[in-house]
Amino acid sequence: MKLGYLTSLTAEECKLAAEIGYDCLEVSSPWDLKRLGDATYRKAEVKKARAMLDEHGVIISALALYWGLPQAPKERTEALTLYIGLCHELGVDCITTMAGGDPTKKLDDNLTAWEAVFSVVAPAAEKAGVKIAFENWPGLQSTFPPIGSINFAFNPAAWEKMFARVDSPNLGLEFDPSHLVWQGIDWAAQVVRWAKRIHHVHAKDTEIFEDRG
Repeated sequence: MKLGYLTSLTAEECKLAAEIGYDCLEVSSPWDLKRLGDATYRKAEVKKARAMLDEHGVIISALALYWGLPQAPKERTEALTLYIGLCHELGVDCITTMAGGDPTKKLDDNLTAWEAVFSVVAPAAEKAGVKIAFENWPGLQSTFPPIGSINFAFNPAAWEKMFARVDSPNLGLEFDPSHLVWQGIDWAAQVVRWAKRIHHVHAKDTEIFEDRG
């Protein structure tokens, strides 16, 4: 197991991670997606990234492609395809992202849009040896009770339907137990159940105060 944190990729962050004893960084989208298809730009960025990482002895655990959600399927497919290629050049084996979702639509409708993207992306990820891990952040709208989500993959019922629609071993979870705790879901049981699908992990302290309204 390697410990790291989510941040941007800079020389300062690589230095800090090494100084405080971390092994890796989950890197949040520092590249210009419009230019990643340009081999000259991409090679220069890969060279720069490798130099920073090697100098401080840290690695990239995952490339984080967190979008403003929802997004157009074509745009997302193209971006993920570019990131799969970038993973190959950087020697990274995981992309972290979100399932997405339109809060005005039902789960099955959101799954159809998700399937349109990942039925194409999953075979490319398998071929490249890259895993794609979906963050289980609820993304609920700021109403009470909360209605609708811009990221539907936040509970086991959604995971079952996702992985039934696109049953690729390279699609899995960026598992964050904290988001299950407040939903009253036994996160430890879900670790056992979804162990083969857990490709990356987030961790934070979570406490429920039952006596507070």
